[in-house]
Amino acid sequence: MDKPEYIPIPRTGTKCPHSGLSRSGIYNLISVTKANGYKAVVKSRSIPLPGKRRGRRVVVYRSLMDYLERGVVPVETLNLRRQWVGFRASRRPEAPAPLAISLPEVDDLPDDAVLPAR
Repeated sequence: MDKPEYIPIPRTGTKCPHSGLSRSGIYNLISVTKANGYKAVVKSRSIPLPGKRRGRRVVVYRSLMDYLERGVVPVETLNLRRQWVGFRASRRPEAPAPLAISLPEVDDLPDDAVLPAR
């Protein structure tokens, strides 16, 4: 089978027959985002369509295959929704640490001891 020079980005809900990646997975690889270090890790081209204002975005086949063979970053880490959830979770205020003192230790404390507030 001949290798194509360019491959189209799959339609929503389908997988690429060449790589098995979804539409969003491929867009995450060809887009300039924080997740991929502000650099598109797979090359793509916009092919102008006659009589249209916008063109059709296609992926350079060899660039995609080279990226997948290197296996530098798993596609799961490029899922921006998961990254956003992780970012929001990391920004939540931490819960106060539980009071680490046992009852026998309280009995040994002097009467004028001040316990930390919760």
